[in-house]
Amino acid sequence: MVRSRGGCSNCKRRKRKCDETRPDCQACQRRGIQCEGYNTPLKWTNGIASRGRFAGAAIPDLNLCGGSNSSAVEDTAAASSTSSTRARTATESPSQVVIRPKSASVSSPGGIEGASQHSSSPGSSAPVSGPARAPVQVPTPVPGEGPAPTPKPAGAAAPPAAAPVSPGASNDPNRQLFEKFLSAGLHRLYTTESHSWIQSHFRTMAKRSRAFFVVSAAIQAYLDDGFSVAAMEHVDHALQTFRAELEGRHDLRDISTMAAGILLCTLCLLQARPFTMYLQLISGLYQLETRLSVLLPPTGHDFATRHSIEVLAVMDMHTSVIGRVAPSMGVWRRLRRLQDTWAEGRLPGIEVVSGLPRSFLDILADIADGSRQEIEARLWAWPGEIGIHSQCVLWDCWRYTAVLEARRLERRKKTAAAGALGGKEVEVAGDASPELSPPTEVVMCRLTASIYALHRAVRLPANQHLLLHNGLLYPLVVAGLEVPLLMAHPEWKEILDDLRRSFLCKDSFHAMKMIDEMLTEAWEDGTDVFDIDKAARNRGIEVAVF
Repeated sequence: MVRSRGGCSNCKRRKRKCDETRPDCQACQRRGIQCEGYNTPLKWTNGIASRGRFAGAAIPDLNLCGGSNSSAVEDTAAASSTSSTRARTATESPSQVVIRPKSASVSSPGGIEGASQHSSSPGSSAPVSGPARAPVQVPTPVPGEGPAPTPKPAGAAAPPAAAPVSPGASNDPNRQLFEKFLSAGLHRLYTTESHSWIQSHFRTMAKRSRAFFVVSAAIQAYLDDGFSVAAMEHVDHALQTFRAELEGRHDLRDISTMAAGILLCTLCLLQARPFTMYLQLISGLYQLETRLSVLLPPTGHDFATRHSIEVLAVMDMHTSVIGRVAPSMGVWRRLRRLQDTWAEGRLPGIEVVSGLPRSFLDILADIADGSRQEIEARLWAWPGEIGIHSQCVLWDCWRYTAVLEARRLERRKKTAAAGALGGKEVEVAGDASPELSPPTEVVMCRLTASIYALHRAVRLPANQHLLLHNGLLYPLVVAGLEVPLLMAHPEWKEILDDLRRSFLCKDSFHAMKMIDEMLTEAWEDGTDVFDIDKAARNRGIEVAVF
């Protein structure tokens, strides 16, 4: 048997001939095994992480590892190597992250000059430590939130002291990139004002975690130079620094390390690389499924811990990702059920990643599992929140988009069921339209009108400080799949095309280019049942739309 060189991962590993059928090869199907596909997963580390007793392991469990050899730990807090081979490693031959809990001496995270200890947040909004999205205005204070630190849960590690800043620190390339990230790149990742408390919070988190600081710099390097050798060297250095920090804190992990891992996922999603499997690794590392109540006790829980878990929960939502590789873990619903046991109940106010009210995210978290009738009824009955006028228009965009998404998912279920029955028409549970629910054409009209209003509003000179434009990506994608309606109403398509052009001009990263490519493919398909998730998986990508 000839070894397969272009086949799926299973056939390569077993040295079998692969027919290279997509999405799953027939050789794997005949053997009753799950085809691992043709894409190489993103490499989170290299060098010594590829060998040793935990080589290839997802978690540091000796019972799951056969080897007993160990390797020395490199000090990755030093300056990044200029080797282009390492840059190619980060981009061309990725592999899964390796976490080794070996006791090792890892240099303390470097401090950030002028870092503030804590930042004041408006209303009930919280500092952001992931791919940050923040509300412009939050009217209702959330119990327990504020600039003062709260006690950490038992067993949590105290943040390491910041290293003194050297006189030549301003010449450090990482520091220059980090400062530029705070003033420019960070504005791509949230939906509030350009000058807010978020910048000072990122300084604080970078002081607690060297990995957080280096990953932030790597994101800015990628935004500046794309997949250039220099940018990929920063990415490679960030991956190694994150791994070293995990090793150095294997028994007492500070929550800032989780935030650094979430930022690494942000770097993946900007490149349209799969990242949901890494969310699962982070969740498993911090045992969110079994220890969530320990990490977030009813009283005295750590604010940064709760915020980081919220960030991960939003990234984990079904509606947040196109072409999802790993299934949603349901972290948001688990978190809200835990809050039901608190004396104050579920937290109100705005969640900072999406800029959406938490009560609205409760509906989005159920959209993939609930019936269309139930989801639509909840969406139309949702009372909303108080915010500035542009913010309220953005929420309307998301409400109409969620209605269209619920109906699109129902159409896909019908199409899949009809295909299984040889084209016979089938009924899907919850198929009946909710009472007083408007037709899809009316919903689409209201959505495009809201997009038009918000897109024009943020262009006004008085609103140049607003970043609400970033929140229109999800409405753009879902509306762009309603191809028959766009063909019937060219003026609606013109509105969406104008928005697409603005995203392409502003956002040069790979994810936006992939979204544009898939929406063009949907238009050429000419139907309203185009499977954009399948199109993303065929390309070996995951695209975040939150």
